Amino acid sequence: MIRRKRESVLTGYLMVKIGPGVNLPTMLEKIKKLYERYNPTNPFDYSFLDEDFNMRYKAEDNLAGILNVFTGLTVLIACLGLFGLAAFLRCPEDQGSRYPEGTGSFCTKAWCCC
Repeated sequence: MIRRKRESVLTGYLMVKIGPGVNLPTMLEKIKKLYERYNPTNPFDYSFLDEDFNMRYKAEDNLAGILNVFTGLTVLIACLGLFGLAAFLRCPEDQGSRYPEGTGSFCTKAWCCC
């Protein structure tokens, strides 16, 4: 991407697609000569589009990594909470006579103990 900078708010861009297998330094020299011939007052400044995209989204990649760490931590804390809840709702063996006849599910037994 070749930029043409202006003093105003609007900034002009000239995009050039260069195919694979082209000698990049010589192609850039040719483009620079053409640019300076038609627009000698503005400096020739170029950048590559993929590098611009990588620079813009690098911060988002860092944020995604941080969010992945906190998501894993949250899942770990939630699993510890569920383990603690299951351990708290576990009924002692001596209260087996309080269960109604035919209760076989864990949920029913857990609610009877509380």
